[in-house]
Amino acid sequence: QGVDDEAVGECVASIHHVPRRSIFLQQTFAHLNQLHSSLVCETRGEFGEGDRDDWAVHIALWQRSAGSHGELTDAAVALPGLGLTLSTSPAPQPPARQERTPLMVVSRSRTPAVAAAVAQELGFDGVRLGSAGAKTMAVVLGNVDVYLHAGGQYQWDSAAPIAVARAAGLHTSRIDGSPLVYNERDTWLPDLLVCQPHLADDILQAVRNFTRN
Repeated sequence: QGVDDEAVGECVASIHHVPRRSIFLQQTFAHLNQLHSSLVCETRGEFGEGDRDDWAVHIALWQRSAGSHGELTDAAVALPGLGLTLSTSPAPQPPARQERTPLMVVSRSRTPAVAAAVAQELGFDGVRLGSAGAKTMAVVLGNVDVYLHAGGQYQWDSAAPIAVARAAGLHTSRIDGSPLVYNERDTWLPDLLVCQPHLADDILQAVRNFTRN
């Protein structure tokens, strides 16, 4: 997806010092092989378009735990087009609550029906951006208030952005309110919600209203 060999090599070299962790690159390994890895390096298609800044590079660390699921422990999301890198350490400051009509960011190519319904019910305005990392970081930075995705992504599309969003104190969940769980054998993640905490209950209720209808 526009990532050349030199860029991949630099990304791997930058994290090669991490002890006892395996590394996978979305562009180079089959999906099931990735499940045995805990460190993720990824870029998205907008990178190859040349004139866009809404693309991101993700690195996420997942660790096994004593419970039934492991957890995301560390992550970084770079926005090279904006000259920014956000990470879990130090964690971003929680975005301030904005005195404006809430802004929902959606895909630049399509708006999920549930997102359109939620925006209409709650009176949100819409913004379009490219990659999942760029959209999630827009919420972290306070440029928008909500990122609601439906239609599916792979786990590695959102693992690092979600970890950074959690570190910033944002609400993160599936759109039914259930937890986002990573490094599952089924790598498909159907939907997600990232938003300012004070908006979460209303959004989840609007999703339920849409589902009932």
